[in-house]
Amino acid sequence: MTHVQVSDVEVVSLAGNNIDRLSSEALTELKYAKCLDLRLNELTLPTTDTLKFVVLERLTHLDVRDNRISELDLHVLHSLEHLNCERNSMVSLHLNGMSLRSLVASGNRESRAFFNIPL
Repeated sequence: MTHVQVSDVEVVSLAGNNIDRLSSEALTELKYAKCLDLRLNELTLPTTDTLKFVVLERLTHLDVRDNRISELDLHVLHSLEHLNCERNSMVSLHLNGMSLRSLVASGNRESRAFFNIPL
């Protein structure tokens, strides 16, 4: 079997694992990921946690649909191109917007939602 280094892994799927929190150590291990699938978990992702996402410098695709997120602040993700945050309880979303190409945010609390995406 070939030895795989963390730096060789660009696509990480952690979908459906009942994850409720991402530790700083876990994020550091994911720092080379370009695509991160966190759908179908129990994540709330408070801003104190998402500020730690700054280590994910190469991340271009993030899927956090079907979690328990009410406020999502991803302004530290400068390379983010594609975000899917469907079916959460989001009332606010903050993105950097520099590289953003697609955003899917249906099934949230749209009537009260505030999206802050500087382009």
